[in-house]
Amino acid sequence: MGKLNYLGGKHIFLLVFFAFLGTQNSFCQISKYNIQSEVGTYLSTSGRTPFWLRTNNYGITPLESQIVTLRSSLSKDYDSTKTSKDRLKKFGVGYGLNMVGNLGLKNQFLLPEAFVKLRVGIFEVFGGRRKEIYGLIDSTLSSGSYIWSGNAMPLPKFQISIPNYVSILGKGLISIKGNFSHGFFGNQSFVQGYYLHQKSIYGKIGKPNWKLNLLGGFNHQVQWGGFAEGLKGVETSSQNGFLPSDFNTLMSVAFPLPFIRKIFPPKIAIAYDYLNYGGNQLGSVDLAAQLKLKKVNIFIYRQIPYELGSLFTSLVNADDGLYGVSVDFKNKTNLIHKFTIEGFHSFNQGGYRSGIARLLNIQDRHFGELHGYLNHGQYQDGWSYNKIGIGTPLILSDNELEIDKPTGYFSAFNRVKSIYGAFEGKFRQVDFKIRGGYAIYGETGNAPNPTLPYQFSYAASASFPLKNKLFLNVSQGLDAGQMLTNSNGVFVSILKKW
Repeated sequence: MGKLNYLGGKHIFLLVFFAFLGTQNSFCQISKYNIQSEVGTYLSTSGRTPFWLRTNNYGITPLESQIVTLRSSLSKDYDSTKTSKDRLKKFGVGYGLNMVGNLGLKNQFLLPEAFVKLRVGIFEVFGGRRKEIYGLIDSTLSSGSYIWSGNAMPLPKFQISIPNYVSILGKGLISIKGNFSHGFFGNQSFVQGYYLHQKSIYGKIGKPNWKLNLLGGFNHQVQWGGFAEGLKGVETSSQNGFLPSDFNTLMSVAFPLPFIRKIFPPKIAIAYDYLNYGGNQLGSVDLAAQLKLKKVNIFIYRQIPYELGSLFTSLVNADDGLYGVSVDFKNKTNLIHKFTIEGFHSFNQGGYRSGIARLLNIQDRHFGELHGYLNHGQYQDGWSYNKIGIGTPLILSDNELEIDKPTGYFSAFNRVKSIYGAFEGKFRQVDFKIRGGYAIYGETGNAPNPTLPYQFSYAASASFPLKNKLFLNVSQGLDAGQMLTNSNGVFVSILKKW
């Protein structure tokens, strides 16, 4: 289920036809549909699209600039009409289709969204590709959730979930939500035909009308199965290139616990998988607090990465992760509507005892094990899809780098210390957003890095309303530093909504 990486005539026809269809009044008068089309161009001084103009854009913006992009989307959400008892209807159907054509140095036809979803009471079932973000963050201004940020093209998958918090105790005192998914990586550069296992559980303490709500939970992601030609003959990592994909491996992947391993012992014994319980297992533990005051809503969040089966048994990564605070002003007549400040740290990776471990005088059982965030010895494409990182874009992939440090893995510089800020607002009728950050980088591995290259990037965007739901969008971005190609670029587009 790989990406179509060319722009054939039939795909051009579909894209233009879909955009034309959206202009027909008889179709667009149905308000429950969301339809829009856009045409734009990316230009830059270096031929590279600046960092914040292309990241967290679901993989539709190429690294190379000097392109024309055509985009059209159609979506239908659930019926929001309530019954006489002030309840939503138990059953609902929704769907979405999003098509993108890029013309330039690299021609592409992409489907970042093509899905059908079904609501059955508190549950949702969906299949296909859909734009999603996992983790407790500010979803509009964040630099990106550590594990699933919306940076890469959505993977095709089947999922059952509780998408919204549902009370399980005290009429809203304690609520939960979560998901369980099976997805497809398909054929990537190093491994072919492998799968995604994904699940999450999040809880909330505090009723909706309380000024303070506490939130927490974790997500669990696994790359598993498949075949790697490059692992043939490497007996510790594969069986003649094949990575385990039998039912017993699936049980260990879905429930990575010692007693499950005993009940369902692996049929293919690979030394590499005994530590990971099969495949590449990773995720984040998330904590957050919502403070609802008279004039502002404040959201404070913390994401802690984990790998190597260390979710419940380790404090070794407690220093690492994403730290953030978001302030949302309730008065939208002010110039600034919202701002977010974040810090990101990934220098530990098992290399030293965390602050809380030292405070509690604990010698962590996983201390000294190299975690190598988002890299992996078997799945050497790393935590990426079509060569674009699925998680935080702050951990740069090797194909983005100006520095020539090829590792054969996803990222040669996955040790990052960064500070980031963003804000959005409105001046008269013009919506605007500005974001940017500064980061220093260290090479992957436990060896000390004598030099720490730096990177500064920012982007500013504005949306100017014209008439008849027509908008002129203008964005400008800049990269300056030692990690990325120095570049100054723009994105200009015309967007039509119905």
